[in-house]
Formats: sequence, structure tokens, C-alpha cells
Amino acid sequence: MHTEHNIKNPQHGAVLVISLLILLVLTLVGVSSLDGSIMQEKMASNSQIATATFQTAESSIREAYYTERANPFGAVGNDRDNDSPVNRNHTVTIDGITTAITSTSQHKYNPEAPGAAMENSSDSIFEARSFEIVGTAQVGAIRNVNTQGYRVLNVMRRP
Repeated sequence: MHTEHNIKNPQHGAVLVISLLILLVLTLVGVSSLDGSIMQEKMASNSQIATATFQTAESSIREAYYTERANPFGAVGNDRDNDSPVNRNHTVTIDGITTAITSTSQHKYNPEAPGAAMENSSDSIFEARSFEIVGTAQVGAIRNVNTQGYRVLNVMRRP
């Protein structure tokens, strides 16, 4: 049996035009959301690198401080302004990219904050000398400088 369909009302492609317009709008929404997510990923990566440099500068300060605590008498007797920076190099992997972080720490005597001489009831005078450790870390253009101060108590006998 053969049936014949007669199309009495031709649509002239109106449905095609409307569906193409909807497809165009969906494409634009998808591309704009993709750009936004790429920008957020870059910002998160920059934040992660900035945090890594801060933590590396802090850890270089802590390492220098604990090294100093092992020999506090050397800190009091030495002129710390002539100390050369101690370099430490670390590598971290962020987003599959291995990045080198260079960090340094340097001891400095802080004469602007001199320690006060403190007398007690015995024959000794206590003197506190102020020092600071400057920790620096850098990854590419991101640089972080942290400063930590500390005092060393020195017992000196009266003449």
C-alpha cells in the first residue's frame, strides 16, 4: 500500500534558523565559562606559588634560628653583620610543573634595638643582644622577604 503525503504548509526553514540561534547562544555561554575557569586556575596556581615562597622563606628562618640555638655563645661573640647569606634551593611540583625555589637566610646584629643590661642580686650582669634573621624566597617574579627578630641573653661577670 502506497500513501502519498502532501505538504500543504511549507515552513521555509524557520525551525532550522531558531535551532541554530539556540546553538549559537549555548556555544557562547560555554566559551565564556571556559575562559572563567582558565582564569581561576591561573589565579589558584599563583596563590599556590606565593604560599610556597612564603613557607620557604619562613622555613629558612626557622632552620637558621635552630642552627643558632645549637651554639648561642657564637652568636653573642661574633659580629653578625659580616655573615654571608646561606643559600638553599628547593624544587616543588605545582600543577605538574617542577619549579625551583631559591631561598636564603642571613643573620644580622640589630644595634637599633640594643639589649638592656639587667642587674640581679648576684655578681652577674645579664645582657640581651638583639639579632634578626632575614629569610628570602623567590620563584620567578614572585619574591617573599620575611624578618624574624630574637635576643640572646649573655651572662657577664663584673670586673
